Amino acid sequence: MAREQIARLDPKPGLRILPGNASYVYPDVTWKNIEGEYVVIINDHITPNIIISPRYRKMINRGAFDRETLQYVRERVNSAKFLIKSIFMRMRTLERVSLSIIKFQSDFFYKGLGIMQPLTYATIAQDLGVSESTISRVVRHKYAETPFGTFALRDFFSSTAGMDDNLETISRQHVKSHIVRMIDQENKQKPLSDQELVDNLKELGMTVSRRIIAKYRYEMGILNSRLRRS
Repeated sequence: MAREQIARLDPKPGLRILPGNASYVYPDVTWKNIEGEYVVIINDHITPNIIISPRYRKMINRGAFDRETLQYVRERVNSAKFLIKSIFMRMRTLERVSLSIIKFQSDFFYKGLGIMQPLTYATIAQDLGVSESTISRVVRHKYAETPFGTFALRDFFSSTAGMDDNLETISRQHVKSHIVRMIDQENKQKPLSDQELVDNLKELGMTVSRRIIAKYRYEMGILNSRLRRS
């Protein structure tokens, strides 16, 4: 009886609520600091090595086939050349966008502050002389391996969360970093409420609404003050 009951049990019950196939992120580019300057390395898995077979070049040069066949081969060779050039330009644009992001987020990369400045697609587009839609396409579903971890490229583009005392915009990442720091240092028997976080940020010269605080706290998986109390 016991053997039959055990045989009917699920040896991996967790798979009922969690998919069994893990999803891994393979960075498209590596940003490496070499002697104080960042270099961008395009990873091989997104740059297929495409070459045109010498056989088809010989077919064209020898002219041993009828005109229709040669015309067809020429068209295919030209299409292949266009594809190879397009892939090269795409990788070159990815490299240029990466270097521009590093330039505009210099505090994050060079000063190690862990804080990103407000940055839009339009800023990078203007810097590189391309359209915003081009920047959007380049960063979509792309990841970069950095000395600070692996990031989605879109993570470096931040919306504004509020204003500082000089009426300048402050980024979402900037506010989030302060929220994490304050909660890490709070009295766990009397954790900070969202309003107290708002007040503390105000003392630091940042005006952010309580709704924004709650939203960012939820995005970072941080419980409210009542549930954080120990």
